[in-house]
Amino acid sequence: MNSSSVSIIIATMDREQDLRRCIQSIAEQSQPPSEVIIVDDGDLEDKTVNEFSTQLSDRTDLVHTDSSGPPGLSVARNTGIQKATGEIVLVLDDDAEIGESYLEELSNWFEEVDDPNFVGVAGFDDRLREYSALENKFRRLFLLEEGGWRINKVGVQSRSIGIDSPTKADWMPGYNFAYKREVIEDHLFPQYNGGREALEDIAVGWELKQEGKYSIIDPELPVRHYDPPKQDSGYTIGVKHGRNRLRYFRKYGESRHTPQFIWAMMGILMLEIVSPLATQRFYFHWTKFVGIIFGLLLQLSTKDDDAVY
Repeated sequence: MNSSSVSIIIATMDREQDLRRCIQSIAEQSQPPSEVIIVDDGDLEDKTVNEFSTQLSDRTDLVHTDSSGPPGLSVARNTGIQKATGEIVLVLDDDAEIGESYLEELSNWFEEVDDPNFVGVAGFDDRLREYSALENKFRRLFLLEEGGWRINKVGVQSRSIGIDSPTKADWMPGYNFAYKREVIEDHLFPQYNGGREALEDIAVGWELKQEGKYSIIDPELPVRHYDPPKQDSGYTIGVKHGRNRLRYFRKYGESRHTPQFIWAMMGILMLEIVSPLATQRFYFHWTKFVGIIFGLLLQLSTKDDDAVY
């Protein structure tokens, strides 16, 4: 397996400047991908796509396509995955940027690890805020942190940006992750809410974990993730998170762990109350707190709801 077998999927919607930066970072790779698939939920002009095509290596095919279903990040990603031809599928957010050695290092992982349970690789942006010692204790108390990149028995993910060597992981950060195509084709991303989904990467990771699969987080894989200028309100994000936490626990968790799930949700809610002390975003976190509660209550009253793929 080599770098010519990498397909890159970028879902985008009316964020041309971010997309330009992402494409430029792909054009500068030491080993170019075989194809770049831009899945557009917005109005990207043909002229811009043609500019991208001239930037990329002549060994890279550029595909520009509309999403195959209702607008939303998960469906857009799934559209690209189903069109991909590479043995490796790398999904990037349009506001992510990869260093020039990213694809070369990524390909090396899939060449060198001979384990059928190994399915994916990702890097992480080391500019993320590390948790304080007190915050870590709080998170551990409420089952919100186990160290590393794990998904616990109630579906809460841990993340560690303090690692200095490759680490086995149950899940990978949503702005950059690569899977074997044969794997991700059978584990597409669920979409319930439209727009930017919540915790869909955790749903895929939890499902794969239950099958005995794992990924690798490599701190040497160079990536930067830039915050988008616009996002959903705190309340909207909270509703999505509350509903999906309960959805995924019902789907992948065990009923005997319901008390632990409730305990973890109490911890998540308490974090939203105190987080403004560190971020100064009082309105965002407190409206997200209300949204999580409403989302949980809404989902409790919903017995069956199917995802769109």
